[in-house]
Amino acid sequence: MLPYSLENDYLNKKCVLFIGAGISSRVVRDDGTRLPGWYSFVNELVEYGFTHNAIEVETRRDLDKMIKENKLIAVAQLVIDELKEAEFQNFLSEIFYNVKPNDAIYPLICQMYFRAIITTNFDTLIEDAFQMFASRKIKTWTQQEVRENLAQMDEQFLLKLHGTYERQGTVILGLQGYLKNIYKNDIVSRIMETLLISNSFLFIGYGLNDPDFNNLLDHINVISENNNRIHYLAVERGKISDVEKKYLKKHRNIAVLEYDNLTGFHEGLLDILEELKKKKAL
Repeated sequence: MLPYSLENDYLNKKCVLFIGAGISSRVVRDDGTRLPGWYSFVNELVEYGFTHNAIEVETRRDLDKMIKENKLIAVAQLVIDELKEAEFQNFLSEIFYNVKPNDAIYPLICQMYFRAIITTNFDTLIEDAFQMFASRKIKTWTQQEVRENLAQMDEQFLLKLHGTYERQGTVILGLQGYLKNIYKNDIVSRIMETLLISNSFLFIGYGLNDPDFNNLLDHINVISENNNRIHYLAVERGKISDVEKKYLKKHRNIAVLEYDNLTGFHEGLLDILEELKKKKAL
């Protein structure tokens, strides 16, 4: 069963959906491989930098070691520093161009109503899905475009918090990008703070070792210091210990929603969304 508070917020259109890389990695590309999650994405970025002579053998070894130590944001920043702008844009396009929302979770999300959808993913799968499966389009902005669209924030919108791959100038992938475009972006902070006042957040496609998720939690904690509203993280059953759950609830205001993953394709996540979708107001 889902928590009553989550059901109630969803029914009252006071639930914001956060979508992480784990959702994009459900999608199959034309060559039969899946889109990379955050860990695989950084590995592919390092490989690209190495094969394009942007990083040397010894540096590659150091970066591989840093990846094993989960220093993914630092690794991404170091590789980006060495790539030319055109090379980085080409890397992004090689991964994300012409990828289609061919997983069942996308039409399901389009059939639901969330106050807003926020993603840290660079792909265009969510907005493409709304074009394909929804009776309505969704207003879509990157973190750089929200200022000029503040007047439309009362409607449902998709915020691409880390940018979109087709426009490299919007993409946030390193420490400096996070600092400049998220933490020091007063408009983004104001929007997040406004949403936090009256909405619960539901995180899907994130893990506890995901730097995107941890950066989001840090940012949310800073701007919601006196707000005790509970938010929700959907994770595979058994991936988080009871001690970690207790910590998340007490210090992060995050309640864990566990789901089964018997097939390896996280089918239980769809069950959570389906259950939420079926809820009707009394």
